[in-house]
Amino acid sequence: CYLDGIIENTLKWGPYYLIAPGIALPHARPEQGANHNQISVTTLATPVAFGNADCDPIWLLLCASATDAEAHIRTIQRISQWLDSPESVAMLQDAPNDAALFAQLTALR
Repeated sequence: CYLDGIIENTLKWGPYYLIAPGIALPHARPEQGANHNQISVTTLATPVAFGNADCDPIWLLLCASATDAEAHIRTIQRISQWLDSPESVAMLQDAPNDAALFAQLTALR
């Protein structure tokens, strides 16, 4: 299953998916069990430390799944480029509720 792929990769390479302060993008390769192209969004009421001083603590998990290499790379690139902007990250942090956060993320399409 795809989750097992993420866990396996994390055990092998550490938290390779920490992409910005407070934000993680857990993902695995398409051949590790991806069934659909999708992203799940999880906000953590209590942020979690992953052991990375540059990114800890993590408050937002964007779990990405892609069924082929092209979609996998395109999804990760689009999210990474968008989150490269401090203004974009601030918009996510300042979202008053999960619905507003989701609206910000769906604007990435």
